[in-house]
Amino acid sequence: MNLSLEEQQEFKQEANELIECMESNFLELEMGADLGPRYDEIFRSLHNLKGTASMMNFTSLKDLVHEMETSFTSYKGQEKIDEEVLARLIQEMLKERHIRMWSAACSTGQEAFSMCIAGLEEEASFSILA
Repeated sequence: MNLSLEEQQEFKQEANELIECMESNFLELEMGADLGPRYDEIFRSLHNLKGTASMMNFTSLKDLVHEMETSFTSYKGQEKIDEEVLARLIQEMLKERHIRMWSAACSTGQEAFSMCIAGLEEEASFSILA
């Protein structure tokens, strides 16, 4: 199946939206939120990503997301995700994302330095505009 550039861009945009939804929910969980209300949103995002990947004939992505979806079902009805699992998920998300930080009115460089330390502590890929 040959996809037009427009179809590829639509898939990328939808996939990014679904991934961002999952990321924000995982970050809320890291801050101590209960899994209950977030489970359905995360599961729905995984399910939609799997379906869209399948529709676009991205078999490897579909299979990967299917495995993630299957693994995630073990948390249904629980209040929390194991802290080690959650930490690993967030660590992997940050590795895959390049974070751009902007420090406005940066007179001494201290603000940018603090942002740099935070990025290094999280092992994130980042750039700072100060």
